[in-house]
Amino acid sequence: ALGEVGDATAVEPLVERLKDEWVNVRIYAVQSLGKLSQRSAVPALIDVVLNPAENDLVRAGAASALGKLKDQRALQP
Repeated sequence: ALGEVGDATAVEPLVERLKDEWVNVRIYAVQSLGKLSQRSAVPALIDVVLNPAENDLVRAGAASALGKLKDQRALQP
């Protein structure tokens, strides 16, 4: 539901969910962050993509969210 709000105030609670122990919660969080179109989520999403210990579905969701946000920071090596 937070991802549907479209409000920047939803970013922080969703970023916190990226640390949840449940993989499904983290997947939902990255999907929701992609729907928000809030570029303040980019650093957290990049961290997820670059974390080799993270679940592959979460990392793929974060990469997809970054693609939707179209922020140049996601292209940095």
